[in-house]
Amino acid sequence: MVDTDTGGRIADICNVAPAVVNYVIAEEYQQEPHKVAAIVMLGNVMSFISLPIALVFALPS
Repeated sequence: MVDTDTGGRIADICNVAPAVVNYVIAEEYQQEPHKVAAIVMLGNVMSFISLPIALVFALPS
């Protein structure tokens, strides 16, 4: 069983890895890597906002 601190770290690593890969690929092909990074960051921020809201409605009181 994984404690909450370790679980949080694992979740952070899983979320960061695709963002880094997207940035590196955009940079390699010169496709506006800063814009790609901003889009990925916006998606991560939106997930931090929307996930708790979704859990409030999905989980029983």
